[in-house]
Amino acid sequence: MRRDGRYSIAREFCGQPKARQVARFCGDWLGHAPNRRGARAIIEAHQAARALALTHGG
Repeated sequence: MRRDGRYSIAREFCGQPKARQVARFCGDWLGHAPNRRGARAIIEAHQAARALALTHGG
């Protein structure tokens, strides 16, 4: 995963029985996972989709 300060991962209560690791981009919700590895995967997928959209015009 490229380092990009616009992304964040934080433990949050989000309607699940236990707190989850929530991935955000510029404060906007991307998704949640039970652990940081899962949240990083969400961010990596978002980065790949953004890169594709930016290089191929969407």
